[in-house]
Amino acid sequence: MEPVFDLDLEGKNLTPVFGGVLIKPIEPSQFTAGGVAIPERSRPASMFAKVVAVGCGQRTEMGHVFENRFHPGQVVLYNPMANDSRYANVLRVVWHGEKLMLLSEGDILAIVTESNERMEPETVTGG
Repeated sequence: MEPVFDLDLEGKNLTPVFGGVLIKPIEPSQFTAGGVAIPERSRPASMFAKVVAVGCGQRTEMGHVFENRFHPGQVVLYNPMANDSRYANVLRVVWHGEKLMLLSEGDILAIVTESNERMEPETVTGG
């Protein structure tokens, strides 16, 4: 289901503040690995996005600011609940013709990087 976009910000500047992160969802593939087309209704919701802009970081109750961990251009894995239009922690916007999402850095679950090496799981041993 296509998310509802809350704001049209054409012709405006948009800068996230504090822990805000502006992302552009990466659409899932329209085809299976074997080349079979997947109907739009059957495609999984996007969980990957490219970071477009970030705020300065989270402010604590004591007034300290913890720098934002993300930067523009990174690919991230975000909370799949953000695709649901009933999820209150995300604002969907149209900005410069792009459908974007503004969410809290806490809704980003991981940074995705390319790796040419196979990673082995760590072994935990009792001692």
